[in-house]
Amino acid sequence: DKDAFGGGLALSGDKLFVTSGYRLVVALNAQTGAKEWEKTLESPAHAAPVYNAKYVFVTDVDNQLMAFDTATGDPMWTYQAIVEPARILKSSSPVVGGNVLYAPFSSGELIALDTNTGSPVWQQVLARTSRTNALSEIRDISGHPVIYRNEVFAASHSGVFAAMDLKTGHPRWTVNADSINTPLPAGDVVYLATVQGELMAVNRDSGQIYWLADLNEGEPKTKKSFFGLGKEKKIGIRTVWTGPVLASGRLILVNSDGKAVAFDPKTGKKTDELKIDGAAFIAPIPVGDKLFVVTNDARLVAIQ
Repeated sequence: DKDAFGGGLALSGDKLFVTSGYRLVVALNAQTGAKEWEKTLESPAHAAPVYNAKYVFVTDVDNQLMAFDTATGDPMWTYQAIVEPARILKSSSPVVGGNVLYAPFSSGELIALDTNTGSPVWQQVLARTSRTNALSEIRDISGHPVIYRNEVFAASHSGVFAAMDLKTGHPRWTVNADSINTPLPAGDVVYLATVQGELMAVNRDSGQIYWLADLNEGEPKTKKSFFGLGKEKKIGIRTVWTGPVLASGRLILVNSDGKAVAFDPKTGKKTDELKIDGAAFIAPIPVGDKLFVVTNDARLVAIQ
């Protein structure tokens, strides 16, 4: 195959784990690049690997989750979720919490698995039963689940944003919100950017929405035909927002229009905007006093 999609990196001490859309999982020496082991997968890897002290965990495009021994690469166990080929072209990895792995799938399933055996601990499906169009039938959880205190937060493209008990999976609350982003819990609030271009602040304990901000406020929603003639028509391409992250007391998001935009976390009002060199579909990464953004054409932008 000449073209591939998916995969990623995970650094564990002096070992770098690599997954690839070319159906490979590889362990490299992080200092020298020397290959320690390599395994071929049945299907392309969908997302970046995650690891604990014993195992490295890999999800493929067929919603199969695999555990490999970190030292030898020997396969230890597999878990097969519901196969769902319709997915968002954005990858989400599981998250490790103690002896439990919280794994999202394109089927809308969020499954907690025992890291040692792969046995399910609990399972939730983040999908609404009645949807209005074919696109909304895509149930993918394409943002990472987030563990915060005694809860796990996750959102699906199919309209469910939920807070679940970490041990039992019992939903503490749900909010109707379609999202392909990772929730951001901070204090008593959880922030989420939706597919519709809204940024919401939700009470972490109750799910009550504190505020809802239109990320596209002030942007043109209609345009005239060529030469400015004729009736105005709705713009068909929707701006895609990614984030938020919290940096320097501000919520920062990037978008497909090539902008990094800051919002007040207390009110949701826009406070600043910066043009970056190209569309961005990966959440910004705050490091020290800088914010790093990777654009869609593989440029790395550092923002002070």
